[in-house]
Amino acid sequence: MIEETKSSDWFAEVREKEKALFSEINLLLRALDRAFNPENLPVSEQNYGARNFFPELSAVRDVVLRVLGILEVIIPESKKNAFWFQKFAEQKFLSDRKRDLLRESLNKQDKPEKSLFLLYDSFINLKVIINDLLRSNTVSYSGYKNFGDILGREIRENRVFDPFRKGVDQEFDSINNPRIKDVVKSLKDRGY
Repeated sequence: MIEETKSSDWFAEVREKEKALFSEINLLLRALDRAFNPENLPVSEQNYGARNFFPELSAVRDVVLRVLGILEVIIPESKKNAFWFQKFAEQKFLSDRKRDLLRESLNKQDKPEKSLFLLYDSFINLKVIINDLLRSNTVSYSGYKNFGDILGREIRENRVFDPFRKGVDQEFDSINNPRIKDVVKSLKDRGY
């Protein structure tokens, strides 16, 4: 796939250097997954059929674009260039069988950077789909929900970036602000 020499080194370096961005990706991926849970929508179940889910899908698009923006910052320029060149070469010069083998190699996610590129590739594709869906200015509940199912699957099948894989992640799920900690503790003490 992408140049594999010292591949884990650059990923480890960027993960350490850009901790805040990795934390934001974690949060945004959780939010994207939860945005499609009907209980999290400000709408009653009986209104699903009649409601236009354009505003909700527009908000999802904005988060997808933010995730892509972060990935653009996280992935070194030389790695992005190699990725795009490889995508071009795959389509232009490789047989279906060789393309399948490359895709299979990426999908194995046997290295963290492969998970990163898989997420990047998925979100590029999802951006195109969501923009096309929003062109009509009308989004049915089934269109909204089906897009969410695909998006959720992409998130949860990612070995490194699935925010639900670890449960509570001490690196990203800790609260450092003492005032917020006190509020959370007081809620817990009250039985919430």
